[in-house]
Amino acid sequence: MGRNLPDMLKKRGVGYALAAAITVACTAAGYALRHVFTETDIIMFYLAGVMVTAAWLGRGPSLFCSALSVAAFDFFFVEPQFTLAFSDLRYSLTFLVMFVTSFVISHLAARLRDQVLVSGRREHEALMLYELMKELADADSREAMSKSLIHSISRAVQADAAIRFPDGAFFGPAVAAPLLEIPVRSMDRTICTVAIADHGLLPDQKMMMENFIGLFGAALTRAETTQAAQVSRIMAEKEKIRNVLLSSVSHDLRTPLAAISGAAETLLKSLQGNPLLESIRQEAARVTKIVNNLLDITRIEGGHVKLNMRAYDPAEIIGSAAAACAETLQGRDLRMDVGPGLPFVRMDGLLISQLIQNLLENAVRHTQQDAKIELQAYIREGSLCLVVADNGPGIPKGQEQEIFSKFATYAAGDRPKGTGLGLAICNAIVNAHHGRVYARNRPEGGCRFVVEFPPDLTLPRDMGSAHG
Repeated sequence: MGRNLPDMLKKRGVGYALAAAITVACTAAGYALRHVFTETDIIMFYLAGVMVTAAWLGRGPSLFCSALSVAAFDFFFVEPQFTLAFSDLRYSLTFLVMFVTSFVISHLAARLRDQVLVSGRREHEALMLYELMKELADADSREAMSKSLIHSISRAVQADAAIRFPDGAFFGPAVAAPLLEIPVRSMDRTICTVAIADHGLLPDQKMMMENFIGLFGAALTRAETTQAAQVSRIMAEKEKIRNVLLSSVSHDLRTPLAAISGAAETLLKSLQGNPLLESIRQEAARVTKIVNNLLDITRIEGGHVKLNMRAYDPAEIIGSAAAACAETLQGRDLRMDVGPGLPFVRMDGLLISQLIQNLLENAVRHTQQDAKIELQAYIREGSLCLVVADNGPGIPKGQEQEIFSKFATYAAGDRPKGTGLGLAICNAIVNAHHGRVYARNRPEGGCRFVVEFPPDLTLPRDMGSAHG
């Protein structure tokens, strides 16, 4: 705990009293030995007393001892004795040299004393920092780290301390005012705030507290970084294992699904209109689509797909994708708005066709019969934009970005949910082309999916054949 003013004044008064006592002791020793030693030897007694005073009590008492020693030497040892007067003017030089010598000795001794005290405090601070560093290194949670810091502050300056985190977590006792509050920062944010009872903390003690808290903040940041890296590593391993599992299962399912589909097709040729066989064929086709989606997403995200980038007329890709979804779009009113004279765009035609098909199938899944589905293509600021819009129930609020994650599904009412792979494949295809895809709800109802390609993929129409 820092010293308050009455304590400092009290100690200072004791120091001056001790300085006077040392002067009296030197005078008594010199007076008792005045017949043995010369005046020069007696002056050495006083100089020794000044040096002891400076080393023990500091600068102020040592200066007081210097002045008192000159006066005592004049009073007891210079003729006429027992007065402050002197008959020989040469003693004035003796008194001056004695005082200056005492002053220099006291100054040097006091500086040495201060340096020793500072070195002691620095050693104590270094030891406390080292102990705190070891405790923080052994701690495995912010609670343990907070307790270590509070214990170190209490041990170093005998002051209560408490730590408050932005999420409401609080460690330590309730600290009464006045407080020294120091925020713990990491980059551009405040991790927590440390409050210390400030009942007269000295400047070097406040600096020590800042060093403690800086070490604490570094330990917290390191722990957060380590935890985030560990979580990322675990998530990456989980994703890798899941992709391997999905790929293996998908490959194993393709052969029996092909056999089921082939058998259903063969039987339908001989048994026309059999609803059971038709159901088997449709369900086998649906499961085959799911398996193909699983294979596609694992290949694309695993980096095993090499894009076949060529210059395509967007209208051709859009037309082929719409034709491939003709059966799926039955009962829906598809309105296509493809701007005339669209420039050629470098892309992987098969993947972009699959992207459009997935967006159209998603629109069919979330709309009723006779619903309107719009498919647009236009150039905006040099970028090709593809838009698929519907008048369905729209996307639940807050899930506009989550729907592009694998296995993320949404549906309104009794509408069936999909597998959560179609939009994830769309996102992966767009990322492979360095573009972006996003979804927004429409004010009039429904939602629109927008795909934007980078401007550098757009080519002048007269260059399309050169890249075909």
